[in-house]
Amino acid sequence: SLFPSTPKGTSPVRIGLEMFGTQTGGRNRGIGRYARNFAAALRSAGEAAGHEFVFYAVDGLATDFIPDGPNAVLRLLRPEPHLRYTLNRLVNENPDGLDALIFVNPLEMNPGLDIPTRVPAGARPALLAVVHDLIPFLFQEWYLGRWPGTSFARRYLWGLDRLTAYDRLLANSDSTRNDLLRVLSLPGDRVATIGAAGDDHGFAFGPDARDPADLDIVRGLGVPGPFVLTVAGPDPHKNLGGLFEAFALLPSALRSAHSLVVAAGAAEPEKLDAVRRGAEAAGILDRLILINRRVDDLALRALYRRCAAFVFPSLYEGFGLPVLEALRCGAAVVASDGSSLPEVAGGAAVLVNAADSRALADGLAAVLSVPSYARSLQAGGPARAALFSWDAVAARALDAVSSTLAPRGGANRPAGPQRPRLALFSPLPPNPSGIADYTSSLLEHLSDHFSIDVFHDSGAFPFLRFQRRDLGCFDHRLFARFDRIRPYHAVLYQMGNSPVHGFMEEALRKRPGVVVLHDLALASYHYVRAPGRDASRELLTTSHPGRERAFDKHLALWSDDPESMVHHLTCADFDMNGGFIAAATTLIVHSRAAAARLGAAAAGKTVVVPHGAGPSSAPPTPEERASARVRLGLPINALIVGNYGIIHPAKQNAAVVESFSTLARELPAAVLIVVGAEADGGLARRRADALGLRDRVRFLGRLNDERFLDAIVAADVGVALRRPPTNGETSGALLHLLRSGVPAVTTDTGSFSEYPDTVVRKIAWRDDASGAAALTDALRSLAMDAEARDALGRAGLEHVRANHAWPIVAQRYADAILGGGLFRGPHRPANAVAGSRRPCNLDPRDLI
Repeated sequence: SLFPSTPKGTSPVRIGLEMFGTQTGGRNRGIGRYARNFAAALRSAGEAAGHEFVFYAVDGLATDFIPDGPNAVLRLLRPEPHLRYTLNRLVNENPDGLDALIFVNPLEMNPGLDIPTRVPAGARPALLAVVHDLIPFLFQEWYLGRWPGTSFARRYLWGLDRLTAYDRLLANSDSTRNDLLRVLSLPGDRVATIGAAGDDHGFAFGPDARDPADLDIVRGLGVPGPFVLTVAGPDPHKNLGGLFEAFALLPSALRSAHSLVVAAGAAEPEKLDAVRRGAEAAGILDRLILINRRVDDLALRALYRRCAAFVFPSLYEGFGLPVLEALRCGAAVVASDGSSLPEVAGGAAVLVNAADSRALADGLAAVLSVPSYARSLQAGGPARAALFSWDAVAARALDAVSSTLAPRGGANRPAGPQRPRLALFSPLPPNPSGIADYTSSLLEHLSDHFSIDVFHDSGAFPFLRFQRRDLGCFDHRLFARFDRIRPYHAVLYQMGNSPVHGFMEEALRKRPGVVVLHDLALASYHYVRAPGRDASRELLTTSHPGRERAFDKHLALWSDDPESMVHHLTCADFDMNGGFIAAATTLIVHSRAAAARLGAAAAGKTVVVPHGAGPSSAPPTPEERASARVRLGLPINALIVGNYGIIHPAKQNAAVVESFSTLARELPAAVLIVVGAEADGGLARRRADALGLRDRVRFLGRLNDERFLDAIVAADVGVALRRPPTNGETSGALLHLLRSGVPAVTTDTGSFSEYPDTVVRKIAWRDDASGAAALTDALRSLAMDAEARDALGRAGLEHVRANHAWPIVAQRYADAILGGGLFRGPHRPANAVAGSRRPCNLDPRDLI
């Protein structure tokens, strides 16, 4: 055996600890400090209980930070041929007779230090791991995308996957625990918070323990006079740029009276240059003192004690050790109110939204300008820091080991069937896009069929709720790298008539896949992205060869009247979607009208999947409608007509205002609400003013999800129109009305025509005059007939429940993807793929 066996004797428990963090480049940083103190406290706490410890380290690297004692032995591991193989042998052979093995730094990225896979269920040792944060996963653009080569990203993701099979994960904060539960989709009993504490070496408590030599140490570091301190490297999440902006916003007297000291450690020269450039851009380079070397504990303690304020503007921390150290040394602390930092600071620090430079500046100014306030913070810090002790961390860790080793049902849960992996290109909330909202709802049910990686535009950061074990979100520039690491069964592209989808076009050319055309006509998409007439002509030629002369007259409107140009192109069937159709292996559209319009170019590869909506259980009650109106500031007893979606000439919002004016004269209490971002140049608003309806037409703008639902529920009648011919799209706003049981009026054109007459009130729109008259009649008849409104609303809700519910839509997506021959490699058809809920059951009528 590679490891000489040690007799187990009579010890109750034998625990192994991986100590690589005390040997690698971060040994003097947070991870190294944690590992050193955690091991020492664990060994000491275990001695009284008779526990034995084996500390595992890499042969040939420093071991001076690894504690010793009568109940501990150091075991040096040699790479044979790589350390990862040695670790796997350690786990599988267990030569030291371990009951449990704890990896203190499981996501160490130094070459070869990869954690082993889980041994078979019930075998010893039980595997535990201390997780300090998930920063590379949560901030992928800053880490996974910038790590050299594909191996780093692959190793990190493999590490996360392996952790999901470990017996217990130990978190350094409740914040980290919550991230683990959410990102890795683990049950609550698999993750325990054990916490963290400060470094006992060299950090005496409180300002009263100041050494007169502190001032000499600080001056020896090149720091004269009063100063503000931060301890942070140049990593993006540390938010030094935000701190520089905040410092620049301080009152000039405070700013000129203080230096800003950044203890950045021994970072690479190019990163330090970037820090200086950031300070220069903020106009505070003359106030910056950058300490670009490792500061020992004695010097760091002096900086904490002598600073006028310690500021920690990090956007995310697993724990936030510098905050605890600063509190312990009696500094007045200003810190971020996000992630774990409120757990550490409690009420002993000023907590602000560090993403807001003004809020950060205000918090810092309060400390610097009010001495009595600063003194109260300095006095309270040591007491707060004293609540964190390594003895408590060790006790919680031993409790976690004990409960892990105790027999319990479900400790090693069998893995479920592996689902196919899908790459999905789409915007996601908070991107202000209807397709972003659509994809958000779809993902909740499509993830029942696939493990999904969503790729989004650079700089567009989706909500963190989209990050979990079976659902990840990544910058689209990482796709090629990920496609090599984890080849995808299929790639799905959610395409709309908007430039927000431009990031997916290059990927589609290189990696054909399933394209969802939410809009068939893409003239607006190309208009914004094309640099001029020539580029547009080239695109038109590609999509519509042989029709050059016919569209030349439309191009004459290119710069004079772009909206008219786009509309005329659509009316003349210049959809400009040929490139997407050619690159698609399968096309998904939401209506038979859209499929028919695609015609021969998409023959044999078009599938109709209905637009999705989550039906309500019942139409809104009078009480629910009244409550929604109160929240929106609308009259409770009015008859309210609602018009929803982006305000655009194609959606006939001005015509809705015109028709409502007739109803407003007949019903003095009637109100029209217009909900959505204005993209019509103010046309609808000007029409309301011209008709004297300023107080009767309420423009509510784009609302968040909760208020948008209120606006739907508040309406007695909803309107969702399109000027014929449409872009081939369906209407999410119309489905929101139907799913909520609100009677709806729509145009009898395109996909809207496919709704049964019993579900929506359809009006013909042959021209503006006849269309407006028909709309007026429809609004009047529904306004005057409560029973008709109720019947139409209930029919709409039942139609959504039977045809558009998200589980139904997700199943149709899965059928289209799994049944489309899209797998690469040795995977079998859909009816034989592990994780497929049932055999492919596409209705032949939906295959166009």
